[in-house]
Amino acid sequence: MTKKRTAIFVATIVLLSGLATQVHGQMRLNIFRLGLNLGISNAQFHLARRDNVVFRMVRRWQDNAQRALQGIIMEYGPPFNSDGLKNMLSRLESFDPRTSRTHVNNSQRANFYQKIRDGVKESLALTYGHETRNRFQKEPTCESVLLYIGYNFGQVWLYTLRGLENNRRRSLGNLTREINYGKQVIARLKCAMMDLSVFNRVNIAGARNDSDFGRIALELERVLFNFTPTQAPNRTSPSQRAAASRGLEGNWGRYIQSKRKWQADFLISRQGEKYIGKIIRNGRVWSDKEYRRSKRLTDFGPWCFRDENIYFVVSTTPAFEPSVNHEVFRGEHCEYATPWRTNRRYVKSTILLWLEGHDTLKMKWYSKANRRWSAVVTKHRIKSPEMY
Repeated sequence: MTKKRTAIFVATIVLLSGLATQVHGQMRLNIFRLGLNLGISNAQFHLARRDNVVFRMVRRWQDNAQRALQGIIMEYGPPFNSDGLKNMLSRLESFDPRTSRTHVNNSQRANFYQKIRDGVKESLALTYGHETRNRFQKEPTCESVLLYIGYNFGQVWLYTLRGLENNRRRSLGNLTREINYGKQVIARLKCAMMDLSVFNRVNIAGARNDSDFGRIALELERVLFNFTPTQAPNRTSPSQRAAASRGLEGNWGRYIQSKRKWQADFLISRQGEKYIGKIIRNGRVWSDKEYRRSKRLTDFGPWCFRDENIYFVVSTTPAFEPSVNHEVFRGEHCEYATPWRTNRRYVKSTILLWLEGHDTLKMKWYSKANRRWSAVVTKHRIKSPEMY
């Protein structure tokens, strides 16, 4: 296969895989694509050749990298700051390896793509969470490892096609180390990444032509795009924030140690642009009327919301809240208040909900009657709930 066809094939891999529609793996997929195209571009300029065909191929790979980075920035939200990624994107968009006055030889051109990789890594190798008292911490994450996996895979691909055996073996060794390192990061952070056992099946070391690498790339992207978080992370990283903020739907509760079972406390569903929260008692949704009777209240109205079963209503669009250093779902909850405090028995007060990881929900609410915020309450997603 000619070098020109190689460039077209790599571009096609990236574009075809973009037809998928699932959300959870999109940011991880773009991270892999970014690393892949930066690695190929870097490897190409480690070769002695320099002509218009080479520049056209690298321009194509660079364009792929720009699109992937744009996709990452779109998913990269508060409390993480995307300014560093935007700076890297600006540098990519303005860089022309053929006319650059600061990168006049192949070594300098190759080094440019490596620096872009390292600059992006600075924004991906960040975590925050309770273990760090909700402070940011610089450390390797599934995202930063995945960037390097894609980068080294791209180098192995190009060096193999060009017949540079020493470069190929070195990049293959780097790739193997990143895969093994990724397993350590997953174990430490409990972050969700592609099933790394896929590398035992695809046999990158045995790939010798463009068709082999194309098949492997598609398999890696398929596995990566369909990744599913299996446990709450110790600390949260950028793409997990993007995935975690997708939705609150489900049953949320706590584990009752004495009964050795999970108990659902809230049922959250989506209605248009709102999440609706209902209290669960004794295995079923509790109405507002039942709640008032349990408190021996004689006043049964008016309800805070149209449906007497509703306890809180929050927006489906999260917004950053500095007081908790998190994106939160903000809305109102129904509060019973003594008449001399508010002149009304039932009032709507503020409630904040946010996700940490995929399966941990944090809540706190403000009391107009007492004029103070509650403590933070933690609930966990019940993965095999009864239907209420």
